[in-house]
Amino acid sequence: MIIDDPSRWEVIDEDPPGLRGSLVEDPSADDMVSLEVSLYRTSWCYRPLDIKCVLSSVRYRYCLPLVQQYLFQFEQLVKEHLPKLGEHFTREMINPSMYASQWFITVFSYSFPFHLALRIWDVFLYEGVKVVFRVGLAILKYRHDHLVKLPFEKLIHALRNFPEDALEPDTLLPLAYSFKISKRLEELKQEYEKNHGKTVRSREVPEKLTSVHL
Repeated sequence: MIIDDPSRWEVIDEDPPGLRGSLVEDPSADDMVSLEVSLYRTSWCYRPLDIKCVLSSVRYRYCLPLVQQYLFQFEQLVKEHLPKLGEHFTREMINPSMYASQWFITVFSYSFPFHLALRIWDVFLYEGVKVVFRVGLAILKYRHDHLVKLPFEKLIHALRNFPEDALEPDTLLPLAYSFKISKRLEELKQEYEKNHGKTVRSREVPEKLTSVHL
C-alpha cells in the first residue's frame, strides 16, 4: 500500500516481496525504472491493476506540473483534428481541464473500464504519453456527431460518461492510431515552453518507462 505523505513515500507491510523499500523521497529516473522492473519480476505482476495504480500514483505526484502543458497541447490538437468540435467547445466555454485532466493524470485508469485501460497501459509503458493524446482524440471523434449538438451542462456530463460502445478497445485503439501527432506534439511543447517557461522538476521522471517483457 502506498502512503502519499507530503515529505516522503513509504512502502509498508502490504507490499509484495521485491518492492518493499523501493519507493523513496524524490525518486530518480533510475528509481522509476527499478520500480517497474520490481513489479514485473515478482508474483505481483499477475495483479495488473496494482501495477497500474502504483505507477499512476508515482506519476501523479512527480508529473503533475506537466499536466497543464498536456492540456494545452490536447486543446490545440482537438481544434486542428476536430475543428467543428473544437469550435463548439469554444462556444460552450469547455476546456480540457474540465474533462481530460484525469486522462493524463491516471492514464485512463480512473474513468475507463479495466479491459480498455489495460490495453492503453500496455502501449503507454512502451511509447509514453502520446497514447493518451491519441485515445483522447479517438473517443472525441467517435462521439463527435453527438457532442457537437449538446449544450454546456449535457456536454460536461457526456465527456465524463461515455457509452459502452465507445469504450471497446478493438474499435477505439485503431481509431487512435489514425492520428499522426508526434511532430505536432513536439511543436506545441516548444510553443508552450516559449510562452510559459520550461517545466522544471528537481528529479526528472521519464515520460517513457522502459517496458519489461517477461
